[in-house]
Amino acid sequence: MVRKVWQICVYAGMDDYHVVMDQKAVGRELLAQVLEEVGVKEQEWFGLQYKDDDNFWHWLVHDKKVLSQRVSEKNDPIVMFLKVVIFPPQPSLLDDPVAQSIVYVQVRVAIESEEILCSSKESSVFKELAEADKVEEYLTKAEMMSEYGWWHFLMTRPQDTTPARVSVGLTGLILTVDNRKFDFPFSEVDEVWASGKKLMIKYVCKNISTTTFMGPNNNFTKDFQFLANAHHHHYLHSAI
Repeated sequence: MVRKVWQICVYAGMDDYHVVMDQKAVGRELLAQVLEEVGVKEQEWFGLQYKDDDNFWHWLVHDKKVLSQRVSEKNDPIVMFLKVVIFPPQPSLLDDPVAQSIVYVQVRVAIESEEILCSSKESSVFKELAEADKVEEYLTKAEMMSEYGWWHFLMTRPQDTTPARVSVGLTGLILTVDNRKFDFPFSEVDEVWASGKKLMIKYVCKNISTTTFMGPNNNFTKDFQFLANAHHHHYLHSAI
């Protein structure tokens, strides 16, 4: 007999929450359900992450059925993590203690795992602030860092195996190769698309050729596509 509902355990900041999901639910519906349970209203800032059977991380795609993605159905409950996708969140969001907790835990993990690089001196300061439980001061200092708010991916180009860092932020994409930076502002980007390992940036101006990058695997480029399109949508919505 096919199960009609699934138990979902969601880790959000320093707390965990449990919801019951219909088997036909799509990602956007589950995210809305989780945020309602958590008590946070602004959906566009958040996303859900999960691990598959091979222990790889994925972002839950909004417009696909949850159970048609690589969510492991072996687990009961299914475990997911509520995370902020777009940084920095609007100030009013951080007035909410729950939202602040989610951002704090996420940023702290990124700093301690060196996803956000900082000097040994800065690292010591962050450690002291975390031990003293000074959350607001911790986040204020984090926002001053140059890499705060950016998602970084290492890729190559079809005819060049030199590693290139492609970063996603509030205003666009940045390609960094051999310490040289090239901007791809969202005002000029029409679409970011992934096909297998291939990632393509298509432009508003049709006379500009599509820029292509290669990721190490399909999941990698799909995650980049998810984050880039979330930021692109936010940019266009904010510009209205």
